[in-house]
Amino acid sequence: CEAADEAGILMAEALMDESSGNRPVVLIGYSVGGRVVTSCLSELAKIAWGLETKKKEKKEEANGSDLATNSNVEFLTDYIENDKTISEKERHRRLRAATLVRDAVLIGVPTATTPVDKWRLRRSVVCGRVVNAHFEKKWGL
Repeated sequence: CEAADEAGILMAEALMDESSGNRPVVLIGYSVGGRVVTSCLSELAKIAWGLETKKKEKKEEANGSDLATNSNVEFLTDYIENDKTISEKERHRRLRAATLVRDAVLIGVPTATTPVDKWRLRRSVVCGRVVNAHFEKKWGL
């Protein structure tokens, strides 16, 4: 699944490239493709919340409880727009990551549904619905 995770990071980078358009997208993934989508959402969340910047600069980590309890797009966009410590270019980049995905549909994804905080972060960059279709007793999915 490392290859799927790497593909998800590449997908996030491709979606962030404005030369590919400026419309919201719907991400749909089945099985390992769903793992690619979850990895993409995780990468977009890191960009939107500024977590990769904080890590690179070795600043204090973002407050995990804030991210866990306020993980909706409205809170995130307000958070970005009111952050006076970032440049306009970085603000635009982070807002794009926060509002790029309209819906995400995951079918039989081979990934854990815990910890919940990771899923809340992924959910924070989806403007519409996140649908996780799985069969709890079927470990083959």
